[in-house]
Amino acid sequence: RAGSIRTTDAWLWATETNLVSITPAFDAYAETIDYDAEGAIYAIMDALKPTEAMVSTQGKLFKRNADGRLVGTNTTLVAGWYTADGQPLVAPFVERAVADTVGSALAFNEEQLAIMLKKLGETTCYISNGRKFTLAPDGTLLDEDHASAEPVSWPLGHDVRGTAQSLGAKSCQECHAADAPFLFGNVTATGPLLTSRAKVVPMHGFLQVDANFNKLFGQSFTVRKLFKAALGILALLLGLVALAAGLPALYRLIERMDARNLPLKPVRIVMIAALALLAVTGFGFGWPLSYPLNGFPLLSHVGLGALYAVALLAWAVLRAKSGGTFWFWLLVVCGIVLIGSVLIAMFPLLGTHGQHVAIVVHRVAAIFSIIAAVVGCLVARKE
Repeated sequence: RAGSIRTTDAWLWATETNLVSITPAFDAYAETIDYDAEGAIYAIMDALKPTEAMVSTQGKLFKRNADGRLVGTNTTLVAGWYTADGQPLVAPFVERAVADTVGSALAFNEEQLAIMLKKLGETTCYISNGRKFTLAPDGTLLDEDHASAEPVSWPLGHDVRGTAQSLGAKSCQECHAADAPFLFGNVTATGPLLTSRAKVVPMHGFLQVDANFNKLFGQSFTVRKLFKAALGILALLLGLVALAAGLPALYRLIERMDARNLPLKPVRIVMIAALALLAVTGFGFGWPLSYPLNGFPLLSHVGLGALYAVALLAWAVLRAKSGGTFWFWLLVVCGIVLIGSVLIAMFPLLGTHGQHVAIVVHRVAAIFSIIAAVVGCLVARKE
């Protein structure tokens, strides 16, 4: 059967829309053969020379007699073309091989391989599809594992997809699920031989990772969301307990520091000096005069930022009990934003757009910090 066309004739012309029998249609039992059909059969027989060919059709076998005339005799041979001694013009195993491999990249089937090994001798073998094939004394084709038959991987450099389309971009389970093809898919060794005995290697074998561990690890993803939610709730509760116990203790520390009347001037000088140098390095060597901030100015800016954070904390502890002015609290709030915007940018939490937003927030907080410090100093001087 070819497509939707059924035929018992193995010799066919393939047209764009149909399969047509090479042997022309005629009444094999008529007293005289149709002239056109007879001419077509003669033409085929001439084309097959020097082989003396015969054709079997409708239960009769036609061949040329000594006079070159076409004569038919009853036969049990199936429809097709034969040699003068009654053998199929094309061996059945060749027909099977063609049917098995036509239209594919495969070169031959197991039946052909067995014939080849038999002709080459019992000391030969064939390596393909990750297996070693040999021929048993009774003609049976055997296959086994062998070092020479191990599949070979050829890693190649190639174009890749964008980040959003890459494996693992949607979820960790694309690679780490208990049945993820990345770890547990099977790779079948290939070759020119048509066989169902090709060696199959699981992906975790190529990656040289433990299959049992990764299956167990993959199972953990079924409860990972619940696990993360539970951890988040526990962390929140622990944070509330820490605040409930820690805030009164921190307040008592601030009271003791205030009671000692420690000098504020050195802390204020360090804080204002650090803020002034931060303004110079940040706005003079960075935005808006020179962007981006890098090199030694960047290193100086980072070091001064740490010094300013320490001084601001000391200033807040020493002034918090007395209340402070609006400008004092604005300076403290802006300090928290300055530190937070830099800190969050140091972790892979923000995308490209988020990083740019954090930089803008950092600049705005810096401007308000300078305003709060200048106005606070002027107010304090008047008082």
